[in-house]
Amino acid sequence: MQVTKPRYENLDYLRGLCALSIMAYHYVGWTMQGLDISTFLGKLGVYGVSMFYVLSGLTMYLVYFKSFAFDKKFFKDFYIKRVFRIYPLMWFVMILAIVMYGAKHSPMDLFLHFTGLFGILDWTASVPVGIWSIGNELSFYLMLPLFFFCMKKGNISLIAISAIVFGIYCYFAFVLFDKSQPIANQDMYYKNPLCQAGLFFGGILVGHFFKEKRFKNTPVLILLGTLVMAFVFYPVSGNAINVIAGWERVLYTLICFGIAFCFFKADLSFIPNFVKKSLSWFGDISYSVYLLHPHVWALITYTSLKIRFVFPIASVATLVVCWLVYKYLETPARNLGVKLVSQNKIK
Repeated sequence: MQVTKPRYENLDYLRGLCALSIMAYHYVGWTMQGLDISTFLGKLGVYGVSMFYVLSGLTMYLVYFKSFAFDKKFFKDFYIKRVFRIYPLMWFVMILAIVMYGAKHSPMDLFLHFTGLFGILDWTASVPVGIWSIGNELSFYLMLPLFFFCMKKGNISLIAISAIVFGIYCYFAFVLFDKSQPIANQDMYYKNPLCQAGLFFGGILVGHFFKEKRFKNTPVLILLGTLVMAFVFYPVSGNAINVIAGWERVLYTLICFGIAFCFFKADLSFIPNFVKKSLSWFGDISYSVYLLHPHVWALITYTSLKIRFVFPIASVATLVVCWLVYKYLETPARNLGVKLVSQNKIK
């Protein structure tokens, strides 16, 4: 069964690039024993995840806002689809991690992990690499009806919810975060879904304000190039906290919003078809790449290969494994969710 909602291919391209950038950040960092935040990949390691949140908010707006109603039908349809989109791969990765690393968890921990409630009740939980951000994402899905409701009510409600969301975002950036301490010591703040919700909501606003607007392509592409240059060359170094706290967080957040806007509105038809197909393919497997790449790396390192061989082998193996998981786990699960929703509509 095919999903009937329209696809926004440019956003798929950006989503795929983000997944590859995070994989590259980890693989290069693990090969070279770490990357400084001054490097391009060092920044992508932080803001690649942030861009996922922005893209998620933008996509949720484009797909669901028009049909939104604060009623049982919307809630049922929306959360059925989200459960079948998110949970099967999340469960697969959690089980894989338990088998691979022999991690032992209490029954309560397992309950929180497998239900996704850790993202609300224990966001610093010891979950597999990357899963913490899925907990944030699940929290955003709970916030989404409130965001949509306020936006439907009118400009005053929209201004009020925007002030609250971005006020909290700035509170973390300027008050709670301490630049004298590494980010590893501040997980309780960074992984808090309220700390990241401004990114998701910002993506929603990009869709809300610009969905129906048209722009000349050349200025959009120039803006995109300018934003990428700013991202790469803005001078910052040291620990990742230096791009997460203070005005640097505001700057990089605005860059993320701007890049999402540019991919959303740009005409990329000039890109060769084979490049577009490749980017679209990376977009398809981006969720698998994001969650599975650390575990593929770990499996390859178990062979005791020299580190210089691990990087290329793990890179190829990750793409192959993720394509198989996308085809035989993600796609059937997603389609089952769509089928259940369609049957519910018929009834």
